[in-house]
Amino acid sequence: TRPGILDLSVTDGMTARVGLKGEWGGAHYWAEYSYFDKEYTNLGAATPRDQAGATFGAEWDLEILKPRFEFTHFQNNVAGDPERSQTTTSKGHVSLDLAIEKWPTLKVAYGGESKETASKPNDTVTEEFFTHTLTGTLAYQREVWGAYLTSAYTLKQDQLNRASDTAVYTYVLGGVYRPLDTLSITPGLKFSQEFDGPTDVRTETVSANLGLSYSLLEGSLTLSLNGAFIDNRASDRSVDSQTLKGSLGIVRHLGNVFGLPHEKATLSLKTNYSRTSDRVSEDGAESFSALLLFEVIP
Repeated sequence: TRPGILDLSVTDGMTARVGLKGEWGGAHYWAEYSYFDKEYTNLGAATPRDQAGATFGAEWDLEILKPRFEFTHFQNNVAGDPERSQTTTSKGHVSLDLAIEKWPTLKVAYGGESKETASKPNDTVTEEFFTHTLTGTLAYQREVWGAYLTSAYTLKQDQLNRASDTAVYTYVLGGVYRPLDTLSITPGLKFSQEFDGPTDVRTETVSANLGLSYSLLEGSLTLSLNGAFIDNRASDRSVDSQTLKGSLGIVRHLGNVFGLPHEKATLSLKTNYSRTSDRVSEDGAESFSALLLFEVIP
């Protein structure tokens, strides 16, 4: 057992953060409270502003089993500005990993999210949603190949209008094959069904993708090629489209030129192609883009 480590930081009254983490009874635990004023800014970071809330969770490593849970609760409009609405978001996530040597690994998880928006100053609720997500993943890894199957069910409930509930079923089959240390091939298939409560419309999406990555010149040059085909159809024929996508990437590591680790300086060329045909509107769209990027990270 290790004692908890307390971390406290306060900056000009615009932000405050209190964190605690440690080990107890075979569990790793963490908790944090944070407050960010609407005037707080931090260039170059994805830190939110005008938000206050808390996070806590724990994880156990029980040899072949690994249970984990985490809960968060946040609220914006921390000053209670009467001219702005206030959104309260609560999330909970519970997962269980089962891993036995030389056997497929299994992970099951449940997540719930509650989001409520109220207008000020009377705290009248204008939006209230609750989302349930249940997922299961079975994976198997060998020396040169691996495969996984993921199934997910998501139910979004409108607490103010239960007739607006939507449900989504998703199934993903994917894998990786490495015939060489420098070559990896990643195929994948995905099928999803979305049921819309208000309209009783079922939308089905089928997609197939294939990726290839090849490294040469002792890892200083990387080539990547990706392609995907997506078919999207609705039961009321309001949607019927097919999309073909492709991308090519070339990355040259130049760290040795600047005396830096090779991944710290890169010259890359990224190209993307997309073509969509819409059978409903009998129209289509096609696009191509190319980007040349030079990046140095000191």
